[in-house]
Amino acid sequence: MTRREIEEGLEKIFETYQKYDIGLYAIISKEDYRIIGSTGLLVHTIEEGNEYEICYRLSQKYWGSGLGTEAVKAVISYIQKEKKFFRLVSLIDPRNDKSIRVAIKAGAVFEKKILFHGKFFHVYLYS
Repeated sequence: MTRREIEEGLEKIFETYQKYDIGLYAIISKEDYRIIGSTGLLVHTIEEGNEYEICYRLSQKYWGSGLGTEAVKAVISYIQKEKKFFRLVSLIDPRNDKSIRVAIKAGAVFEKKILFHGKFFHVYLYS
């Protein structure tokens, strides 16, 4: 990512916290208390409506460990109990098989294809 893309991403995260009282959370290793990824929610305007997107990133060292799925399920549980959001999605690059597997294991189903910020994504809906 370019510096400008990082800055824009951080602005989006801060805006989401301020406007919606939700955001991203650190995923911390129980072994050594290091940050190994992030998960949480961002809000996007898609097709003239707000969508609450579950985002997740995990250090490559931890791919395939089940931690990504565990983190997504924890976010879903928290959001549905505490915030009462019932429509949660993930926007995933259709070439990202690993992220698609995490979403499906966490209960998502493919909903549709969209063009978002000039790139094609698949929308996965959590049920």
